[in-house]
Amino acid sequence: MRIMFMGTPDFAAHCLEKLIADGYEVCSVVTRADAKKDRGQKIKFSPVKEVALANNLPVYQPLNLKEENFREILEKENPDLIVVVAYGRILPPYVLSHPKYGCINVHASLLPKYRGSAPIQYAVAMGEQESGVTIMQMNEGLDTGDMLTKCVVPITSEDTGGSLHDKLMEAGAKLLTETIPQLGAITPIAQNDSESTYAPPIKKEETLISFENDVHQVLNKIRGFYPFPGTGFSYNGKVYKIHKAELYSEVDCKPYGKVVEFSKNKLLISAKGGIINIVEIQPPNKKKMHISDFYNGNKESFLLD
Repeated sequence: MRIMFMGTPDFAAHCLEKLIADGYEVCSVVTRADAKKDRGQKIKFSPVKEVALANNLPVYQPLNLKEENFREILEKENPDLIVVVAYGRILPPYVLSHPKYGCINVHASLLPKYRGSAPIQYAVAMGEQESGVTIMQMNEGLDTGDMLTKCVVPITSEDTGGSLHDKLMEAGAKLLTETIPQLGAITPIAQNDSESTYAPPIKKEETLISFENDVHQVLNKIRGFYPFPGTGFSYNGKVYKIHKAELYSEVDCKPYGKVVEFSKNKLLISAKGGIINIVEIQPPNKKKMHISDFYNGNKESFLLD
């Protein structure tokens, strides 16, 4: 079976590595255009492109998938199956219908929950106790295709968006290689749209913490959005990034957003229904640090209200 692989980030690159390691015939790879990195504007390849080049696979980077741009590539490679993992573009109908086995997608949620581009972050931020991976037969909608296989991954109280990403990345690669041999024999299951939820791209304003919200919701959001895109809070006109926080107390202390204590090992801030201790912080234009290190040079940064 000739497989065309379409993907871009680390999550996708791991799936590609697993396909290659397990002996699948990956005929070609499609990924997003190279990006410019940092101030030096050096060209940076996507993780998927790095894996493809390391394995001498043909790489295509079309600016879009309009028929006049991509059909020639499809006809040349003639894949039996297209595997899509976080490619970042909607596939048009002529691509979806081209391969014998169609196009399948590895999605990092238990569909129909958390359709969209940020399912991992939202699963943690919303306080879910489990997530997982769904492999679906793609259609023209956004993560609306019939489901083929699933696996469940528990979410612990210590998980962040980053740690859950890594768990789902491993689970997704394994599920993919287990699913491909079953194609044609699996009975697809339609998604129940009434049970669907959406995990849209995270906007910058959503990363700013409001301590008016429930203390557990705040902590879940900090974990879910870490390390990307991250969260922060505003104090005296400055935004401080939060890298790690913990529940200090479930005593309700008004007004919310009040600095309750700032000492050697504590930056306590009140939220609805409790008090949060900021453990690791990043001041504007500086590196992240433990709160004890931050306190040593910034004793006057947070005055008690």
